[in-house]
Amino acid sequence: MILFQLGILAFMVFSATRPLRTGEPITLKVRPIDPRDLMRGNYVVLDYDFSSVDLSEVDNDLLEHKDLNLKKGDFVYVLLEPRGDYHRMGKIAFQQPSPDDFPFIKARITYINRGGRKAQLRLNAGIDSYYTDKETALAMEQSLWGREIDRVHVMVTRDGEARIKEMGEAKVEDE
Repeated sequence: MILFQLGILAFMVFSATRPLRTGEPITLKVRPIDPRDLMRGNYVVLDYDFSSVDLSEVDNDLLEHKDLNLKKGDFVYVLLEPRGDYHRMGKIAFQQPSPDDFPFIKARITYINRGGRKAQLRLNAGIDSYYTDKETALAMEQSLWGREIDRVHVMVTRDGEARIKEMGEAKVEDE
């Protein structure tokens, strides 16, 4: 029984670290959100351009599936396009894209608002929290709000699983 439990624990660790070992690097632009939560510990919450999506404003195949009843907990795929120093949302797909469409991130729907002709989604790609010690979390929060940090370096596997590798400093623009 003990070996079985250790095997499950080893599998969980292996699955969680697989993107860091086998993934390909991409850079995403982040927006700051208040990271305080006494129950979860010290972390920084990160928001991306695909975290909250109005489907009428982004290319997607979700509305084409009329028989598909999207619900909270379903997975979608955010296809990313390189734009300058970052990768940004290009399209959202219900079916897993082909390897030719890489990079893409697999994200879970956490909220759906179907108001009128618009459908809005809130997505969580598993890279929405960055856990760290208390001092680093507070410093990162201030850096995010002060725009010293505006990017996150992420490792993404060919099946869309993503993990944060590191936070990055904002690029200084030449004036």
